[in-house]
Amino acid sequence: MMIFEPRELQELKTIEPKGRKYFVFAQRETSLMREEVWITWLTDRGLRSFIDYPSGKIYEYWLHEKSALKILKRYAHWMRANWQQHLAEYPLKKSALLAAAAGVAQSVTTKNNSEIAAAYRKCIQQAYELGDYIWGAWAVIYFIEPELIKKIPEKIDVVMALEQPIELMKMRNALLKRPAEEVAKEYNWLNVYSPYDRFFTARDLKHYASRRAKGETREQFGQIRAAKKNFQNLMRSKLHKRVKLDCEIVHAYAFLKTDRTDVWRQTMTHLKLLCAYLARSQKGWSVRDISNLCANEITTWLELNKRPPLTKIKQRTGGLVAYHFTPTHIDVLYSKIAIERLGKRLMPKHATGQEVRGVTASPGTAQGTVKIIEHSDDLTKIEVGDIFVARYTFPTFTPYMQKAAAIVTDEGGITSHAAIVSREMNKPCIVGTKIATKIFKDGDIVEVDATRGIVTIINKKERK
Repeated sequence: MMIFEPRELQELKTIEPKGRKYFVFAQRETSLMREEVWITWLTDRGLRSFIDYPSGKIYEYWLHEKSALKILKRYAHWMRANWQQHLAEYPLKKSALLAAAAGVAQSVTTKNNSEIAAAYRKCIQQAYELGDYIWGAWAVIYFIEPELIKKIPEKIDVVMALEQPIELMKMRNALLKRPAEEVAKEYNWLNVYSPYDRFFTARDLKHYASRRAKGETREQFGQIRAAKKNFQNLMRSKLHKRVKLDCEIVHAYAFLKTDRTDVWRQTMTHLKLLCAYLARSQKGWSVRDISNLCANEITTWLELNKRPPLTKIKQRTGGLVAYHFTPTHIDVLYSKIAIERLGKRLMPKHATGQEVRGVTASPGTAQGTVKIIEHSDDLTKIEVGDIFVARYTFPTFTPYMQKAAAIVTDEGGITSHAAIVSREMNKPCIVGTKIATKIFKDGDIVEVDATRGIVTIINKKERK
């Protein structure tokens, strides 16, 4: 993995798409420390341009469409040809990354900046190796899941079912047997997506420790036992060899999609200590500021005691910059006017109307009031019976999803977090709408027909 020094851009023309088509593949709360590594994995394989664009409290990830889809399609073919190798290497790469991240945390205790820099370089290299699975999931979503849905739609629920528990399920199961304070100490990292995120506390776990949640947990573990047997029976049936292979891949990634993110969370938990160490060493800097430094800036700080201007980093921390990644450099655009102009070039004119369509993740119908979730801060808006409309979902969103009558997301496929959780909860769910959060507004009354994959406005709240 190459480590680039970021360039500051003053003029929009050096970053403009110039007619090249881009698309939003994901939207997330951001930090450079978490994102740079897996973006570099993609640019190293030929992605012409990746634009990290500020949108409210989060960032939209815009990819150059032609080169991105070419890479993911090629990787889907590689996964099919090398599936057993790909699957076998996951636990090895996972363990290597967690060990390297723990090494960073340990090195911080030495207060030897050279040792810390060496440990951090090792960590980001191991994180880069996990890019095979970060992007493997998206190759599955774009090029393997859709084919399988067409070929065996009546069996897709068997393929999508988890046959081993994700970490959130393990935490919920632990709450059946142990005090919340003890469980929180073991699983506090589940709330850490970026180094600046706070840990889970025992108080947070009250959502997962209710009588209803305990009943759901027992039921989920029963479903997991049944899922393994059902999938084995499917694989014994008369299916084409290629279809069976795709079933194996999609079935494995139903678990890996979440587990790979959980590995990232544990890694970020270890890197919190590095961020805190650097923040303490220099007045005015925060953990969040450090998390928005790229790898080159962090290693330069450690090895040469040189830092970028804090005023510029505060702009990054405030979500007031745009990032542009290519195979040869990282650009940072600070000009508000230039960023707005870039947005006009990137943003398509969203369709208007009374409905949106997506992929059925869990069938059923529901009516309710729309609540738009663009950021984790918005989760407290959700009340019982609302329609949970989000750009994406995470395991930590689960207690709020439980309150909803139905779930609708811009992103995701049939093995996404929203899809898996909605099936466990038996709630109507439509994923992959792309534009639901753009079309609907808080207060709209909608009908979700997840069986057909359609969300229709019944009563539109008056727009101001």
